[in-house]
Amino acid sequence: MRLIIYGTGNEGKIAFDIAQEQNKEVIGFIDDYNENKMFLNLPILGKGKDLKQHLKKNKAKAIIAIGKHDSLESFEGSASNLRERVYKELSDEEIDTLIHPFSSISKLAKIGPGSIIHTGVTIEPDTVVGRGCIINNGSKLCHDISIGDYTHIAPKVTVTGRVSIGKNVWVGTGTTILDGITIGNNCFIGAGSLVLKDIPDNTLAYGSPAKIVRSLEK
Repeated sequence: MRLIIYGTGNEGKIAFDIAQEQNKEVIGFIDDYNENKMFLNLPILGKGKDLKQHLKKNKAKAIIAIGKHDSLESFEGSASNLRERVYKELSDEEIDTLIHPFSSISKLAKIGPGSIIHTGVTIEPDTVVGRGCIINNGSKLCHDISIGDYTHIAPKVTVTGRVSIGKNVWVGTGTTILDGITIGNNCFIGAGSLVLKDIPDNTLAYGSPAKIVRSLEK
């Protein structure tokens, strides 16, 4: 499997490591802002507008490795929106999925194309992870969970059973979401939160227990 990674930040490095663990051949990187010619001793092939051209030329698949939010402001600018925008231009046949071999993924779970599963993740039966998601190291997704497209689960998050998390959601480090909770689309859940009640669409919430702080609707 030949692979082109979009992104030369930390997520790009992690994607490279996972690809190596899966014995995939990374042939280069795409990045809109890195003006260097090389990254991790591999060529930077061009910018986002060049991606499909390089996939076709090199008979490769793509992974979009852009996911970190340093702040609420970066979420509202939204790396997940970039993943969505790029992936919508690609067919499933042009997209790869990365799963670290040191994660435990049930054979009854489903992982959407373009998702990146870091090391030490547990995903239990009948859980569905959408398209273009990122699940960070040490997180646990229990049974019967639905994770919407382009959502990012930060490290050490615990999601208990029968939880529904919408599209383009950020769940901060160390958060726990209890059984049966629904979190809507386009939500930002702050680090260390304990989510005991449903969170509606377009909402900033954090705390233990998590409280709604404000709407994120523009």
